Amino acid sequence: MPSISADSYIRLSLEQLQAVRLEHLISDLDADPAPTDGEATAISGYTEWASAEAPRVSLGWDWELAPHDGGLRRFGLPRSNVMLVDAAGADLGPAASDAALARLVDRMDWQRAAWDDVSARHRT
Repeated sequence: MPSISADSYIRLSLEQLQAVRLEHLISDLDADPAPTDGEATAISGYTEWASAEAPRVSLGWDWELAPHDGGLRRFGLPRSNVMLVDAAGADLGPAASDAALARLVDRMDWQRAAWDDVSARHRT
């Protein structure tokens, strides 16, 4: 069973990570300054997800509203408390872990949950 290491990471193999069931915690808009002089404003925000079981895997990322289709898309790398390990248990390192987490996010169906949460928070 994975545990939280002294450096605050939860070390998982890619297979273990793929088996983690993540649940939506919160999504919201970024606090951008108001546009001036007719500048276009991008709509962007963040979303945070976590596992229900202990130790709690945490995964968050930034998103933006895509101008071409109005959908949400991840931008930047995800933030997480996961460090991926190889079959021998050795760290794959931050770059490999970040890349794998980005692929995981890009395969998730997260957009509806994020947009619904943002919409509920900003009803007028």
